[in-house]
Amino acid sequence: RNLPAHSIISPLPVVHLHRNHLKMFGNDVMDKSHVGWEGFQLLLNYVYGHDESSLLFFPYSPAVNALNHSPNPNAKLRWSPKMANPEWLDWTTDELIAENKHAGLMMELVALRDIAKDEEVTIDYGNSWVEHYEEHLEQWEPPEGADTF
Repeated sequence: RNLPAHSIISPLPVVHLHRNHLKMFGNDVMDKSHVGWEGFQLLLNYVYGHDESSLLFFPYSPAVNALNHSPNPNAKLRWSPKMANPEWLDWTTDELIAENKHAGLMMELVALRDIAKDEEVTIDYGNSWVEHYEEHLEQWEPPEGADTF
């Protein structure tokens, strides 16, 4: 269907979490008693938050799975006025992280302009994402044996 400018494309419930919740730890191969930090879970690529913030937002909805980046997006995310706990937007990071029992925030995916039927819906992931993605492309090497997959 066609989506008129400024229309809500989809509501997006949001789970808030601490960046440390996405850290991965593993046992040392030689010393099973030693546990060390290995990196972040892949989920870190699908959350929103400032690079320097401990607070991350994970919107979940079937619409999120189809969103791609564009420097000229046709949609944007905004806080929904219909969320269950709008007062949470005034809380500090520490207060929000302490309230980690359930989701209470809501975003909306909104059309910036008319979007035609079958047109891809895109948002701007931001400069930080673009820089990290370009760095990944420069450094990535396929795993050994990938040519036989």
